[in-house]
Amino acid sequence: MNPELPTLKHYYPNIPTLGNVAISRHAQAQAINAGFNDSMIEDTLRNGTEVPDGQNVVFKEKALLRMVINKKPTPFKGAALCTTIIRLKPQEKAK
Repeated sequence: MNPELPTLKHYYPNIPTLGNVAISRHAQAQAINAGFNDSMIEDTLRNGTEVPDGQNVVFKEKALLRMVINKKPTPFKGAALCTTIIRLKPQEKAK
């Protein structure tokens, strides 16, 4: 691993309503490119708004960070899987 590249945690245990959450390499790269750090991701997982999107997928959102999480990935390895992390654009205000 290149020590000059930033890294993020890839596993967050005991998240309320989700249990253990693993972050995919793709989502880690997205988070680094968007300028997010470990504390922002963990804060979103623990304190963000949870929006269901189908039977096994939820969005976790806080401020301008959105995470797409599959609660039951196949094959299931004991953790929900975050597949996408994106920065939301702020809403424009009506004039």
